Amino acid sequence: MDNKPWIKRYDPNVPASIPYPKITLVDTLKKAASEYPKRACMIFKDHAISYERTDELSDKLAFALCKAGVRKGDRVGLLMPNLPQFLLAFYAILKAGGVVVAMNPQYQEREIEFQVKDSGLDVLISLRGSQGLVEKVRQTAAIRLVIYTDIEDAFTLSDPHAH
Repeated sequence: MDNKPWIKRYDPNVPASIPYPKITLVDTLKKAASEYPKRACMIFKDHAISYERTDELSDKLAFALCKAGVRKGDRVGLLMPNLPQFLLAFYAILKAGGVVVAMNPQYQEREIEFQVKDSGLDVLISLRGSQGLVEKVRQTAAIRLVIYTDIEDAFTLSDPHAH
């Protein structure tokens, strides 16, 4: 029995699989920052952030997370929409040795509380606009540290030399 029947429907030039490099996501970012330092890694409302700047800023946040006690294997929550800060925090958590627990920013209190308790996270990075909700969750879930960011912070991250 064919355990991958969908492969028969692939276009003739599409391989059934491709080789993936044996490197981490952090290594991938570092390689891009080295090879394409001024290229835009992300663009938010016409503000570009280069690979080099993404690597640099995520290093700084990773250092801060480590100073705050994040260790290898610790779960760190991300409660925010698709913003540059999400990607920066994502890489920073990985660099600090943590495990990213991405949460839907549209979750309600009980859903966030469940995910916090289920994952065992005790550090959360969130938009300040969710502060009221996060503080309610903190009353019943052991979140030791919350780092807040604002949407407007994305504009201060821009790299004028990115292209």
